[in-house]
Amino acid sequence: MRLRAALAGLFTALLVAFPAAAREFNNWHIHSGLTELGAPHRSAAFFPALLGVDLATYKASPALWAYCPDATDKALVGGDGGRQGAAGVCMNEMYVIHLLTVPSGQTPPTGWTLVPGLTNTYYLLSATG
Repeated sequence: MRLRAALAGLFTALLVAFPAAAREFNNWHIHSGLTELGAPHRSAAFFPALLGVDLATYKASPALWAYCPDATDKALVGGDGGRQGAAGVCMNEMYVIHLLTVPSGQTPPTGWTLVPGLTNTYYLLSATG
C-alpha cells in the first residue's frame, strides 16, 4: 500500500514538473503567446479561453502556458475506424489538456467541451495534482 502511494506521488510530482522541463526537449513547442521569443514559442491560440483567463494574464503566467509535443496537432493515421479526426495532448503546471477533433456529424465522448471558435474540436482538462 505504501509503495503504491509513493509511486503515485512520484508520478504526480513528475507530471507537475514536466512543463518546466519541456523547454529542454527538441520536439516540443510552447503556446506562450510570445512569438517574438522565437522557437519554440508559438501563439497562445485558444488556450487562454480554455483556461478561463485573458490573453495578458496568460502571456504573463508561465504556469499557464501550454507545452505540447510537436505532433499533438497531427491527424491520426488509421486504426480508429474513422471515429477521430485528430487527437493530442498538451500540459501546463495545473492541467493535462486533452484535444480531440471529430468528423462532422459525430459527437465527442461524454465530458468533452467544444473549443471556443472551432466547430469540431473539443477539449478536456485533467488536473495534474
